[in-house]
Amino acid sequence: MIEMDYETTLQGVRQWSLPMRVNFMQDMLSMISSEVTLPRQKRDTYSQALGLAASDDIIWTDEMVDLVIQEERMKKYGLGE
Repeated sequence: MIEMDYETTLQGVRQWSLPMRVNFMQDMLSMISSEVTLPRQKRDTYSQALGLAASDDIIWTDEMVDLVIQEERMKKYGLGE
């Protein structure tokens, strides 16, 4: 294995063309990504779900919904059930 110090390597890389440096960088990132795993972020999904369900509105019952439907039918057709 050939060992070079960081500065010597960096000086050599600086002399390469831009496309060559970009390819080198992609290869380095590919090599590193296969060796490193990032920790997963923990999510507070319970609190998020509660926030989605939270509302200041009243909770409609089946009877309330039926009443609104009947009222709308009366407006539209003039009939009741």
